[in-house]
Amino acid sequence: MSQLRSVSGRLLAALLLLTVAACDDAEIRPDYRLASNPASVAMSVGQQVAVGVRWEGQPLPNAVVTWRASPDSIVGVVIGAGEVATLMGRRAGATVVTATATDGRQLVSAPVSVTVAPRACQLGGIMVSPAAAAVVVGGRAHFTVPLVPPPPCGSADGRVDFRIVDTTVASVDTLGSVTGRRIGVTTLLVSPRGNPGMTAAATITVVGGGSIDPTPVVTPSMVDVVVGDTVRLRGTFPRFPNAPTGSSELHYRSADTTIVTITPDGLLRAVRVGQTHVRAIAVADSAYWTAVPVTVRAP
Repeated sequence: MSQLRSVSGRLLAALLLLTVAACDDAEIRPDYRLASNPASVAMSVGQQVAVGVRWEGQPLPNAVVTWRASPDSIVGVVIGAGEVATLMGRRAGATVVTATATDGRQLVSAPVSVTVAPRACQLGGIMVSPAAAAVVVGGRAHFTVPLVPPPPCGSADGRVDFRIVDTTVASVDTLGSVTGRRIGVTTLLVSPRGNPGMTAAATITVVGGGSIDPTPVVTPSMVDVVVGDTVRLRGTFPRFPNAPTGSSELHYRSADTTIVTITPDGLLRAVRVGQTHVRAIAVADSAYWTAVPVTVRAP
């Protein structure tokens, strides 16, 4: 009986030693846990988003935190040293960015799920110049597109589509040349080829003038010069079936002689900075004429 008590005592002592050892071991193994903040993010191509991590358990002393995207073709780590990183979307897709903390002996990590959508198309991504223009009936105004966004919002080759809201007031060709058809106001819309949802708009005001049929033909159809330049305009009055008989020649007149002057035979001289137009008038009948827009810039 005494031997049994001795064995039981030794077993109890051993259990106590194991319990103490387990407690000691728990004390020397702290709970190092790293959590991402936020756990997931959504972004678009080209967008930058900040993410971070926090210690949920005891911080790992002297730990260095690094960041890695896998694969990095979808999202890149722009700034990734420390507990905050800046991510940038590179192409559409889903991936995981991992934050890793280590003191050289122990290592803990936290994942961030990242979803990258195609590049967000901004409505202001395309521009048209000028933003407004006045043109006479039968006259022309030219519009350009100085800014076309890249794909997927814009066209790969930079091409755009022009269209007129009210084609009874004005018409437009594929190069952005607008012709006034009747007195009124309408809007010119410009979109990247293949993306009609993104538009830039210009206001077109058509005022009284000559007839569309027939219309004198002038070269160049628009003038862009600097102060002091001279340009020779040349044109003819085509013989349409309903055109008046007589000379096919034109004579010219400036709408604002303080900006440009022009001789009756078409020699234009730029006087000062500004915008105006000159009229090319049929000698056979002054009711038939067209306007040539003129822009004068500083030297």
